[in-house]
Amino acid sequence: MTISGPSHPSTPDPNRHPLAQIRAARGWSYQQLARLIAARARTQGIGMAAERQKVWRWEHRGVTPDRATQRILAEILGVPPEQRAARPWPAWLPTVQPAPCACDNAELRRELAEARVRLAELTCQAQQRPACRTLQRQR
Repeated sequence: MTISGPSHPSTPDPNRHPLAQIRAARGWSYQQLARLIAARARTQGIGMAAERQKVWRWEHRGVTPDRATQRILAEILGVPPEQRAARPWPAWLPTVQPAPCACDNAELRRELAEARVRLAELTCQAQQRPACRTLQRQR
């Protein structure tokens, strides 16, 4: 049986672990996430090793991180303590929003082009002012 992935790399794949989707969306490797967690733990006086294998096991082996690790991960991800406490692992993890569709990108490009034209117009208007012309001559 073949399971096809998402059509776009940043599109959430319902077959992937929520943490894997978060890592992909943020561009984090297993090791980078492990280091973030360990660094935050150290600031709170908790000794924790930065092991990428831990993150891999959470995503692929169904291993549940301990409470302290979940609390630290929630802090890193901006998940409120109430949300984390109300749901079990990994249901409390935030969902990854799909990448904007091509039509959204086209609209954003159009707005950017309009803004550039407007900026050019404003620049030309500024150059017509006597003070601006004087400054241009001095350069």
